[in-house]
Amino acid sequence: MRYLKEKELDRLIISLKQPVLGICLGQQLMCRYSEEGDTSCMGIFDSEVRLSPQVETVPHMGWNNSFLLKVWLFEGFSCEGMLLLCPISFYPEISSCTTAVCDYILPFQRCYAEG
Repeated sequence: MRYLKEKELDRLIISLKQPVLGICLGQQLMCRYSEEGDTSCMGIFDSEVRLSPQVETVPHMGWNNSFLLKVWLFEGFSCEGMLLLCPISFYPEISSCTTAVCDYILPFQRCYAEG
């Protein structure tokens, strides 16, 4: 976030009208707050990123089942039960913008709808 703010990319990203894909850290930075580094993020999504309290190995690296909540994003794909590779140490909370959920000891979101 420090780099994005220094380069004013945080304001640019927020102002974009086209879809933006944030994977892993990118998704984390689009949330409101992250426990990783006690960081205020861009707040595109009103969700917090939390340290997983039950991860035995940090990060957990493995294939996890997905459960789709809103499938329009995946139209044309057979996604129910699809395995997603998930490196988990920190996870975004499930929110009204969540489009898919994975479950590794506790449920966490993997994708967002348009904000």
